Amino acid sequence: MAEGLGAGGTFGRPTPPPQTGWERLSELWRREIPAGGLVMIAQKLTGETLQEKRNRERREQYEQKLAEWQARLSVTEDLGRMESDGLGQSQTENIF
Repeated sequence: MAEGLGAGGTFGRPTPPPQTGWERLSELWRREIPAGGLVMIAQKLTGETLQEKRNRERREQYEQKLAEWQARLSVTEDLGRMESDGLGQSQTENIF
């Protein structure tokens, strides 16, 4: 009879498109698209595969930790330099 009735529509009025991602997935599932197809669609929409995403996130995390480590190292080197400068000044003051 009317296609819109099963999904809550009315006569002569089309069913509104799904709004959320889950609604879109459930709509595709109702159309009997296999789960592998849904994964392929999601990967196509995001532009990267799950493996590429995992590798990218791992690389970003490594780069962030490396930057933090280098910042801590530079602070340590600066403190060492300041300490050695302070010792050098105090020794020259003792001579004069």
